[in-house]
Amino acid sequence: MVANSAKIDGEIVRVLEVCRDIELSSAELYKYFAKIFCDHEEMAALWYKTAQEEENHAKQFILAITMRREQLVESLVIDSGTAESTLNFVRAIYDVVRVNKPSMLEALSSAITLEVNLSKFHMTTAVHFVEKTHRQLFAAMLKADKNHIEALREFHQRLLMA
Repeated sequence: MVANSAKIDGEIVRVLEVCRDIELSSAELYKYFAKIFCDHEEMAALWYKTAQEEENHAKQFILAITMRREQLVESLVIDSGTAESTLNFVRAIYDVVRVNKPSMLEALSSAITLEVNLSKFHMTTAVHFVEKTHRQLFAAMLKADKNHIEALREFHQRLLMA
């Protein structure tokens, strides 16, 4: 029983670590977009803000990993294979855009698609919490984001109309 419990805990930690890495890889991608579009101040600011929000998401996973002995997470919603393939997908996008610089519209489109797909990897959707209060705590931290998917969509729409 103890060995099985340790295996489950190890699996939870591993998936939380991969989710953290997904958030950090997304932040790297957005910082890169900020750098290549630095001549467009408003666009660069949006990319930096979005990168910061991704880093904040990563910090939530770090907190959950640190608190794992507090019985914070009951079970996972996603499996390690799905998490790993998603991390590889984010890294592949970053590799492609470093070789082939996207236009502003292409960068926004890819970020919107990525963010829609990554929403299931936020702390509040990736795990089942032991207590409702734990979920509420992480949901409150997530609300601090100014809904970056909508901000990306709005900027995309403005560029289309320009």
